[in-house]
Amino acid sequence: MTGAGGILAAWLSPAIWLALPALFLAQGSEALWAGLLVVAAPLLARHRANRNVQGFVKGAYAAAIGTILGACVLLGRIAIGDWLTIFIGVAALVALFRWKVSNPLLMAVTAVAGLIAFPLLHPAWVMVK
Repeated sequence: MTGAGGILAAWLSPAIWLALPALFLAQGSEALWAGLLVVAAPLLARHRANRNVQGFVKGAYAAAIGTILGACVLLGRIAIGDWLTIFIGVAALVALFRWKVSNPLLMAVTAVAGLIAFPLLHPAWVMVK
């Protein structure tokens, strides 16, 4: 069990104070952030009109978006290595924004395209042996 699911399971268990330390040690920082979210969400909802809370939420939202974009850049440098991966990425973006294709369908189609193309092209830049 990971993250929020583990927190919820520990929260519902009768021996919560025994389960939480083990859960935090096992899950690492993911469980810590999920636990803080479980604790902080009711407090943030209660003080929704407070301008300081609104500023905090906007800042956290911006930080999350920046982190996700940074991860996308790093993963893109690893994943894009030839003309086919560039084409698949651009086609996926066009399909996503032009026709509002669902994410699971988009991922399935691009995964199948990659699985079909990999044995045909044998790209040297891929780190899989």
